[in-house]
Amino acid sequence: MRSLTLYRPQRLRPGMGGAHKPVFGALSNCENSQRQRKSDSKRSRQGTQTDSPCSSQTALATGKENRPAGRCWFTNPPRPLSSPAAQPLRARSPMKNNLIAAAELDRLDTWAKYTSDMCHSCMSSCCTLPVEVRIGDLIRIGVVDDFERGDPPKNIAKRLQKEGIVERFNQKSGIFTLIRMSNNDCLYLDRKTRLCTIYDKRPDTCRNHPKVGPRPGYCAYKPKALS
Repeated sequence: MRSLTLYRPQRLRPGMGGAHKPVFGALSNCENSQRQRKSDSKRSRQGTQTDSPCSSQTALATGKENRPAGRCWFTNPPRPLSSPAAQPLRARSPMKNNLIAAAELDRLDTWAKYTSDMCHSCMSSCCTLPVEVRIGDLIRIGVVDDFERGDPPKNIAKRLQKEGIVERFNQKSGIFTLIRMSNNDCLYLDRKTRLCTIYDKRPDTCRNHPKVGPRPGYCAYKPKALS
């Protein structure tokens, strides 16, 4: 390594007056090299695009110059090709349409969140579900007299089964199940209007639906067919 001399003192020639003083000579080798590097870097910046402030540090660390202009690889590294954001849009899998127009009675996950305006546009799919009633509901409907309340429920169930009103009776729970038509419609559902014919006297099961049911707060909504 060459030694750098900041100044070179010169001796006075004989015959020259004055005291012995050091005289600064020409520019040192260090100053010349610094000016040369500044001039070279200025010309290179004018001919190329300006990169990020830390792009020169990246070049020194990696030895590569084929990086995108303006990207700082220290603070904003390139995303790997395996990440979803780095893949093109056409390569991503499309979202599946999970919307179901009509619910299925056997699939509770297809039932819709109940709102009060659903009943006007629905085909009364809730009236195709089994309707469980008690002796008080049967009295309100009018198929059982009030004085029969004290009679054995099993005897009442046999009579109503012969009349085609009750399908079965659970003696342990005391619950009657109303009979349904061949298309699973309730016995008291009008086929043309799809309205209940005993709406004012309907059982408590119908009154509490869908607050109480297979999936509370949801109903098996099926829109009416367009005429």
